[in-house]
Amino acid sequence: MNRQFPLAGLLRVRQVEHDAAVSQLGRTTARRQATTDQRMRMAGGLAASGTDAVDAASLTAIAAARAAAGSMLAALDAREQEQRRDEQRAAEAVRDAVRRSRGIEKLETRHHDTVVAEDLRLGQIEIDEIAGRRGGERS
Repeated sequence: MNRQFPLAGLLRVRQVEHDAAVSQLGRTTARRQATTDQRMRMAGGLAASGTDAVDAASLTAIAAARAAAGSMLAALDAREQEQRRDEQRAAEAVRDAVRRSRGIEKLETRHHDTVVAEDLRLGQIEIDEIAGRRGGERS
């Protein structure tokens, strides 16, 4: 019996794929979180901004600034939604990688169990032979 698992190379490839998928998920999560934080800071700054207009020019400037900030918030919302979709795709890639390697891991466990059982069987045969020889010496 072959003591080395015949699909060990494929299992290593699957593990590398899994590690890459987990890494990609981490990067997409970090990007999405950074966008969320940026959007929250901008929304907080917009809410805290003063609205004390002293004349028509300052009122126009405040309105323009709020419109620009609103546009930036809308752009950040859109980017965050896209990044959430990217994050969901990355999480699905991790689940797929786990699914692809799970069957091979089960085969590896079964192979290991078979090798151990064979070793135990051969060990028992040797013990039986030694016991048989010693029993013959006593007669």
